[in-house]
Amino acid sequence: MKRWVLLLVFVLAACGEEAVRNENDIQVGDPLYTIDFEDETAFETGNFSDRESNRPFDADLKIEGGVYHIQYTTSGSAYIWGQGGEAAQDVDIEVDARFISGGSEDFYGVMCRVDDSGAGYAFLVGRDGYGAIARADGRSLSFLVEWREHEAIKKHEATNKIRAVCVGDYFALYVNEKFVADVEDDDEASYLESGQVGFIAGVLTESREESQVNVDFDNLIVREASVK
Repeated sequence: MKRWVLLLVFVLAACGEEAVRNENDIQVGDPLYTIDFEDETAFETGNFSDRESNRPFDADLKIEGGVYHIQYTTSGSAYIWGQGGEAAQDVDIEVDARFISGGSEDFYGVMCRVDDSGAGYAFLVGRDGYGAIARADGRSLSFLVEWREHEAIKKHEATNKIRAVCVGDYFALYVNEKFVADVEDDDEASYLESGQVGFIAGVLTESREESQVNVDFDNLIVREASVK
């Protein structure tokens, strides 16, 4: 799948700090599959580039040294993603994500229900200690939960264990076993029912100078999930 320059369009949804559901309402079942990234064919890889557009970019998605690595260079705010695994609907996803380098406002995370166009739900962690939940359409992010700071999110060059719950129209983000945010997506026109797991990394900047983000992902576990 070819990746294009992906502009960030922030559509912020009003959302309170209080949880929509209690964590005890989430029922986690058996693993559907796990990926430790020892197999170089386990997830989408490739080099993607467009140096001729007004927003040139280079992206390298690869499995190397037992991890999945995203290196993304772009001018302006944008994101890139890779996807893989079996398509599923109601899942509980866990992955270890390590921010290697990038700007102070860059971000990374995990996605669920990703289709061939790159549409899906994104559970995001910022290098600056913020978290968010968004709906992706392959070119932009519409935020269901806007960025909020959380003490559980490790800042700067660190590893965060990201957990994403996707059950029906309910979506929740946990980081390092702590609840960060949840939301119900009641937009029937945009609601996504099933798809693959994805990994996402992005650059947030007002500058048109090139900048780069580097992130590793490892120890992916995808489990069945339901809510009471």
